[in-house]
Amino acid sequence: MEKWSQAVMWKLLPRHMEIIEEIDKRFIAVVQSTRPDLESKLSSIRVLDHNPQKPVVCMANLCVVSSHTNKTNGITPRRWLRFCSPELSHIITKWLKTDKWVTNLDLLTKLRQFADNEELYAEWESAKMANKQRLAQYVMCVTGVSIDPNSHFDTQVKRIHEYKRQLLIILGTVYRYKKIKVVLVPNYNVSVAEMLILGSELSQHISTAGMEASGTSNVKFALNGCLIIGTLDGANVEIREEIGEENFFLFGARAEEVSRLREERENGLFKPDPRF
Repeated sequence: MEKWSQAVMWKLLPRHMEIIEEIDKRFIAVVQSTRPDLESKLSSIRVLDHNPQKPVVCMANLCVVSSHTNKTNGITPRRWLRFCSPELSHIITKWLKTDKWVTNLDLLTKLRQFADNEELYAEWESAKMANKQRLAQYVMCVTGVSIDPNSHFDTQVKRIHEYKRQLLIILGTVYRYKKIKVVLVPNYNVSVAEMLILGSELSQHISTAGMEASGTSNVKFALNGCLIIGTLDGANVEIREEIGEENFFLFGARAEEVSRLREERENGLFKPDPRF
């Protein structure tokens, strides 16, 4: 999980570090007085890791010390569905015969009874096409790249980082380059997201399992009927549980398998896909 250099924290946020030090001190005192059996594990559960080579603040440990209650990041359907996609929102309200789903997403499960309804299929596809056309126009405007709204839009919206694995997507892109178009939409922000997310049919969320704190873009895509391909990590876990395993395209190793794969790589036993 995320860790910050103590030296950087002392330089940028000295008062915060004083408070964090006190939190760490009190937490250690509580553990030592109430759970002496955990003495051997103190170094792994305390807030401040005093490794002489790289002393850091363990952000996840700090959160757990503050509260034992887990809260997954979330999004608001008022912004990411009702406001962004009035076409799709109208369809949902029409078939549910209520707009209360905006504040109670559990009501969306009632759409399952219409899973085989051809009329709903047609209306849903029409709304998706309108969003794809809007996205295609924007991409053309800012990049000069023309994309066919009738084609399959496969997107990833994440900050550039090793564990987000943009490189893995690019390697796959190189392999399939002559068959598809890849567009890097510049200056990603909320306004761009409103078009990009609504116009997508498949979105990739393939962060290394065990590294993603949560993520919210995947929730926005799922809320708008986009298929998800992703690792079993972060909010993907809950999305998969909610929409059903058969509707989620699982990618890559699970968190408990990653450490084994890393050991195999270090020992020269890992065999990469020959296409790479």
